[in-house]
Amino acid sequence: MIKQTVLTSILLFTLTATSVAFSDGPWTGNNGTPPIQRNCTACHNSFEVNSGTGSLSWNVPETYQPGETYTLTIGLEDPDASRWGFQFSSMYDEIEQAGELTVTDEVNTQKLRGFNPNPNENNADFVEHTSAGTMPGSTGGVEWSFEWTAPEQDLGEIIFYLAGNAADGDETEFGDRIYLTQASATALTSTVPQEAFLPNMHTMLPAWPNPFNASTTVQVNLTTAATVSMTVHDLLGREVASLSPRTAEAGVFQMSWSPDVSSGTYIIRLATDDGWQGSTRVTLVK
Repeated sequence: MIKQTVLTSILLFTLTATSVAFSDGPWTGNNGTPPIQRNCTACHNSFEVNSGTGSLSWNVPETYQPGETYTLTIGLEDPDASRWGFQFSSMYDEIEQAGELTVTDEVNTQKLRGFNPNPNENNADFVEHTSAGTMPGSTGGVEWSFEWTAPEQDLGEIIFYLAGNAADGDETEFGDRIYLTQASATALTSTVPQEAFLPNMHTMLPAWPNPFNASTTVQVNLTTAATVSMTVHDLLGREVASLSPRTAEAGVFQMSWSPDVSSGTYIIRLATDDGWQGSTRVTLVK
């Protein structure tokens, strides 16, 4: 079983055969990747993002060995869904692709180059479902797998973006639940043996609500007791807020941010005293 994250992942899922929906895969670049940060609710707008009772899960590494290949598995569950979709990408420096994506199940997954209707968008590779990969009629939940090969050199922080569409199967874009999430990974250093790291030691769960007005809450699934600190940064990397470290037992731990800053996009970073770090992007709307 792969570790589940609370419903929070990033992508535009269009799983139907109407003029605005695509059972053979959504338009690329609709899973929250910068700079446009579109997501599936542009069409599937019956509900807010991450408002369903399902879950989106993945096993992306929190640290990566340059050049190493990882088998990634995406899981999507929702009790009300009977058709499914996802979109995944890996980026660094906001708009540059990080590593290589390889399809290992050509029946259910495909790799597409970024569709670029806007000249300011990135042109990265995306892995997403095929028409068969929507698995129509499947209830409860589904999984997809593919490979990600880390870049040959240390690129610093890499951000993984994921979106999932748990559709009701009525062949329209209405009534579908969209789940979004993102996570970060940093390179292992040459001076520290790889076995010293626990790739899935803790799991960052993106903020909710997002976008938000008064406050937003982030969660981390702690596998062991830890002291957790939180900082908030703008898109230039400047720290705009911080919360005092708090000690928590193993399990899901949450921290909230009630900002005194202007509207905009910010990065919330969590860190633990055992070396783990995670981040998620939030949008403040006043």
